[in-house]
Amino acid sequence: MITLCAVIACAIPLRIQGWNPERGPVVPHDSFPGDCSLCHVTDDWQTIKKDFTFDHGAETGFPLVGAHQQAECLRCHNDRGPVELFSQQGCSGCHEDPHQGRLGTSCDACHSQDNWKPDGQIVEHAQTRFPLIGAHATTACFACHEGAEVGNFQHAPLECAACHRAEAERVRSPDHAALGWTNSCERCHQPTSFKAVRFDHPASFPLRGGHRAANCTDCHTDGTFSSLPTDCASCHREDYDGASDPNHQLAGFPLDCARCHGVSRWERGRFEHDSFLLTGQHTRATCNQCHDNQVFAGTPRNCDGCHLPDYERAKSPDHVASSFSTDCMACHSTQSWRTANFNHSIFPLTGKHSALDCSACHQDGVFAGTPKDCNSCHSKDFDDTRNPSHASLGFSRNCESCHGTDRWKGAVFNHPFPITSGPHKKLNCIDCHKDPQDSRAFSCIDCHKHRKSKMDDVHKEERGYMYASPDCLRCHPNGR
Repeated sequence: MITLCAVIACAIPLRIQGWNPERGPVVPHDSFPGDCSLCHVTDDWQTIKKDFTFDHGAETGFPLVGAHQQAECLRCHNDRGPVELFSQQGCSGCHEDPHQGRLGTSCDACHSQDNWKPDGQIVEHAQTRFPLIGAHATTACFACHEGAEVGNFQHAPLECAACHRAEAERVRSPDHAALGWTNSCERCHQPTSFKAVRFDHPASFPLRGGHRAANCTDCHTDGTFSSLPTDCASCHREDYDGASDPNHQLAGFPLDCARCHGVSRWERGRFEHDSFLLTGQHTRATCNQCHDNQVFAGTPRNCDGCHLPDYERAKSPDHVASSFSTDCMACHSTQSWRTANFNHSIFPLTGKHSALDCSACHQDGVFAGTPKDCNSCHSKDFDDTRNPSHASLGFSRNCESCHGTDRWKGAVFNHPFPITSGPHKKLNCIDCHKDPQDSRAFSCIDCHKHRKSKMDDVHKEERGYMYASPDCLRCHPNGR
C-alpha cells in the first residue's frame, strides 16, 4: 500500500492539506472541532483555506521534521486506522524496510528525515571487517554488494581477488597470472592505488636507494622471482666493464661493487683509502690524478711522488736553492698548497715577525745559519734612534731588553731605581740623563731648581748632606 501511495503522489500533485477522492474516503471528522470554517472555505467543501495553519508539534506532540513537513496529511491520516498505532512502530510503521530486517531496525543509523538518501555509510562500514579506505571509499555500494540496489548488503567477500582478479590477470609486468599472483593483492598493493606497488622484499636483499625505484623486471628479467643471485656483478657487470675513471678492468678491481659504491647511485664511488688517508684537497681528486698509469698497487705515498713539480716551481722562497726538505708536510697541509706554516722553533715568530715573508730575513735565499740576534736585522733602527741616542749612550744591542716584537716604538726599560712612578713616569730618558755620552749620569737639581742656600738650611741636620743629584736620589728614591 505504501508503494502505491508513492506512485499516486508522483502522478497527482496536491497541496499538503489537499485531498483527492480517488484515494478513498476522507478521514472521519468526529473528533474535529464543530466549526468547519476553521479549515474549509464556505464555497467549496473540499477546498482548504489558503491561510490555514496547523502546529503539528504543539497540537499532537509529534513535530514534523525535514521531508515530513511537506507530506500530505492523508499520507498518515487515512482509513488504515488510528495514526498512533503506526507512529509507535517508528519508521517501519509507515516505511517498508527494503533491507528485510538484515540491517536492523534503526533506520536513522543511515537515513535522516531530510531525504531517503543514506548518509555516513563510510563511518558505519568502519565497524565491519572491511573498513572503506582509499579508492574503496569512493566505490559504489553495488560494485561489491550485488544486491545493494534492492537493499541487500550481506555476504560481500573480503578477499581482494573477489573484485580484482580480472585486473591481476591482465598485468604483464610482471605476468601475475603466469606467476600465480592472483590472490593476496595486499602483499604488494595499497587500497589508495592499484599501480602503487610496495613489496616487502626478503631481508637477504633489502631494496634501498636506487634499487627501491627499479622495476621488478629490471632484475628479474626472465620472469623468475626466486633464487636470484645477490652479488653486485650479476646486474652491474656492464657498469663495471664500462667504467673508465678509473678503468676497473685494467686496474683489476674486485667485482664486489659495494666496496666503493653505495646503492644510491653508481657515480662517485668512495674507496676506503686506508693506506693513504685522503684529507683536504685529496678528497676531491679523481683516482686518475694520482694513479695516472691505471696501476694502483705500489703508488708512492710520499709528497714529492705527486708534488715534485710544485716543489720545483716554488720561488718565494726558492725551495730548490734553499735545499728545503721534499717532505711537504713540514710546512704545508692538504687544505692548500699556498698557505704554508713552518714550525719556526729555532726563532719563534711573534708579533710583527709572524707577518713577514721568509725573504725579509733570509734575503740571500739561504736559510741555514741565519743569525738570530736582534742587531743582525735591526742595526739601522738602533743607530737611527735619537730619543735617546742608543749608539752614543752605549745601549745594549740586545733590543728585546727594552722592545717587544709588536712594535719598535714604546720601549719599556726596566729602570734600576723606582723613580719612574708618579710625575716621573711621563718623562723621557733625556729629561734626566742630560749627558748623551754617559747614560749613567743623571740630574735632579736641573729640574728641581732649589736655591743651594735654602736647601743647605733645610738639610743642615742631615748627616753627610751634599747639594748633588746622587744625594737627592739617596734620600728621595721615590721622588718625594
